[in-house]
Amino acid sequence: LEVGLELGFFGRRLSLDMSMYDKLTKNQIITLNLEPATGATFQTVNLGSVRNKGIELMVTAIPVQTENFEWGVTANFNKIKNEVESLGLEGGSGNILLNSSYDVKLRAVVGKPLGAIYSPEAEHDPDGNVVVNPGTGLPLLSPTEAYRGSINPDWTMGIGTYVSYKGFKLSVNGDYRKGGVF
Repeated sequence: LEVGLELGFFGRRLSLDMSMYDKLTKNQIITLNLEPATGATFQTVNLGSVRNKGIELMVTAIPVQTENFEWGVTANFNKIKNEVESLGLEGGSGNILLNSSYDVKLRAVVGKPLGAIYSPEAEHDPDGNVVVNPGTGLPLLSPTEAYRGSINPDWTMGIGTYVSYKGFKLSVNGDYRKGGVF
């Protein structure tokens, strides 16, 4: 489902674009690691479904427009929420390892955003204190990994401006991303 609205005012010198969507994407292309005993190291398959919900807004203004000169400004905003609804693995664990480095794992996990980050966590005693190995002084690791967040930003925005003079155009753009674990 997608609903959009496009409005233009003053001869399109001021315009607004808005779009809201709720889409279920099925059969994601995912590479699965296989046991070496199978004779292959990985298999690329179509699995699962991811729900994406979001809103996109864009405002464009042309404050100055003459025969030889034009100045325009555009601002946009985008907010997306996605969630893995299924992975299509019969009797599976409900998560797939997408990538890993230095014990930090990027996973597809049912009920979490696509691109969920997991990493080791220190073990804690019943009082909430970190348990330390007396021989090394380092924290002991918990047998379970901790969810740290998603690689996806909470929202993004951008702004751009341009000047045009007798057919020559100079533009500058910038963007900002809020949220997401890095």
